[in-house]
Amino acid sequence: MRYHLLDLAGAGGLAVNGAFHQAWPSTALDLIWLGIGLTALRGGLPRREALRSPAGHPDLLGDGIDDT
Repeated sequence: MRYHLLDLAGAGGLAVNGAFHQAWPSTALDLIWLGIGLTALRGGLPRREALRSPAGHPDLLGDGIDDT
C-alpha cells in the first residue's frame, strides 16, 4: 500500500512539473501512469480476507496458498 501511495505522489509531482515546464508528452505519460496507479489502488489490490488461508490449513509461506 505504501508503494502505491508513493507511486501516486511521484506521478502527480512529475505531471505537475512537466506541465509547468510545458513538457506535454511527459505530462501525458505521467497522467496515464497516475491513472494506472489509481486503478491499482482502488480495485487492483487483493483484499486482506482473500489472502488469509482457511482455518485449519497452514499457510507456511504466507502467500495465501494451503501448503499441506
